[in-house]
Amino acid sequence: MNKIIAAAAIALFSFTSAHAYDTGTLNCTQIGKIAKSIVESKHRGASLQNILAANLIVINQGHTMEAKIIEDIATQIFTGFAKGFTEDGAQIAYYADCAVQK
Repeated sequence: MNKIIAAAAIALFSFTSAHAYDTGTLNCTQIGKIAKSIVESKHRGASLQNILAANLIVINQGHTMEAKIIEDIATQIFTGFAKGFTEDGAQIAYYADCAVQK
């Protein structure tokens, strides 16, 4: 299990820039939980389109920065390098990526 999590974190770090990014009102713990939630939704049968449609609520509440982060995470989990992540692997990797870049 630890090898999977370490591999996930390494993969995430290798695909992200070394520059800090704005997380809006989200903290790193929340970003990790969002990633975990997206993987859980995916495993329950949700599509990327379902996640992005639900994300419109965040946009409509005026949180465009947060919505962009959610969109990016969802896209990576459904179609990018993170598509094989487990729930816990996603949570740890996205939390760690955020914490390193803060």
